[in-house]
Amino acid sequence: MHIKTSIKEPLEFISAGQFVSDKSWRHEKRVIDSYELIIGVNHTLYMKQAEQKYSIEPGQTMLVLPEQTHEGYADCTPNLSFYWVHFLSPAPMYQISDEEMDHEISHLRRNPDTQNAITDIYLPGYFNLTVSDRVNILFQQLLHVDNSNYYTSSSVHYLLTSLLIELSEQNITNFYYDHHENQLDHHLVKIMEWTRIHALEDLTLRKVAEEFNYNKDYLSRLFKTKTGMNVSEYIHLLKISKAKELLSRTSSSVKEVAAAIGMEDEKYFMKLFKNYENLTPTEFRKAFYRTHMNNK
Repeated sequence: MHIKTSIKEPLEFISAGQFVSDKSWRHEKRVIDSYELIIGVNHTLYMKQAEQKYSIEPGQTMLVLPEQTHEGYADCTPNLSFYWVHFLSPAPMYQISDEEMDHEISHLRRNPDTQNAITDIYLPGYFNLTVSDRVNILFQQLLHVDNSNYYTSSSVHYLLTSLLIELSEQNITNFYYDHHENQLDHHLVKIMEWTRIHALEDLTLRKVAEEFNYNKDYLSRLFKTKTGMNVSEYIHLLKISKAKELLSRTSSSVKEVAAAIGMEDEKYFMKLFKNYENLTPTEFRKAFYRTHMNNK
């Protein structure tokens, strides 16, 4: 299932938070009049919607639909945690099939000149995030602004829309790869996934090439052709993404964050971070220091 809607106007933010349970817990049975996006953070949330059962693990998302009964179908372990956000759309939201999704995404791929004019997003009903760090950071920013006394209250609507655009982009990319890419492209996806998993180690182009038995120069050219970036830049982006999450969610020092992402040279980490973000790690942390926690 996919939900399609226009973002010519930002979606309407209602509320958001992070649920944390200190004991065994099961989601209550209820019906709501808004959409709710759930993002798994720790342990597994067991949810049932319209008789369909879902297990939402860390890095997975579920979209709860309005006017549909949903409830927990099993007890969750202590320390369960997930993000949640309720929202509405000023534009109609349509449920489309895989066939309709395939037709529309294939059209986008065949007509790249039209992509900049697209004003629709495609939200998955249930999804494994490809880059969960990016979604986590956007959600932290949303929570921060929601708990800040901004003069411009509409800021949360735009941040919510940015979060859902990111989810839509990952959904579109995964859907297209699953349905259309040839064997070489599938292999490249495996290389990217392996690199993502090991990005926090002391990882280099040579190590990636050796892992998959490629000549490093050939792999670099292939990667650049298919993704628009070289392998080293991809590794850096993954490291910086994780660093941003650690800076926004933990009290670790800059040196500790650098070590956590596989960079023992703190000064090099700070230089690289500023090159990508135009902020030092400390400046970035100061911008996003508030978090709303909800355990009710």
